[in-house]
Amino acid sequence: MKKKHLIDVICFLVSVIFIYAGVSKLLDNNNFVLQLYKSPLLPEFVIIPISIFFPIVEIIVGIFIFFENYRRLALYTSLVLYTLFTTYLIILNTFFIDIPCSCGGILGKMGYEIHIIFNLFFLIIIIIALNKYEKSK
Repeated sequence: MKKKHLIDVICFLVSVIFIYAGVSKLLDNNNFVLQLYKSPLLPEFVIIPISIFFPIVEIIVGIFIFFENYRRLALYTSLVLYTLFTTYLIILNTFFIDIPCSCGGILGKMGYEIHIIFNLFFLIIIIIALNKYEKSK
């Protein structure tokens, strides 16, 4: 597969995941907020801002990744977000029990182990895309 096609496929996958997760969090924002309140890692004063900020950022990143002028920024933002989300899941899975995942839609129904593997897969492919993208510039 050509380098450009690989980057395009990875960007498409990342875009779909981010737009899906962001939209599902916004459509079911009350549930998202309730799940965030159950997190032992988040202070209450950040719950409402997070419940608005992260879904909007996910949607923006998902859209921007299609535009060549913003692709690099969107890929790096994706890397940061996936690193944050994966670290958060690993901490919850390691130190706490019965904490619901606050991810939207079907992603929130995954068990922690599967979700962590899913996120690690996306971290790896984002790194691959960034590597190939940076080499192509």
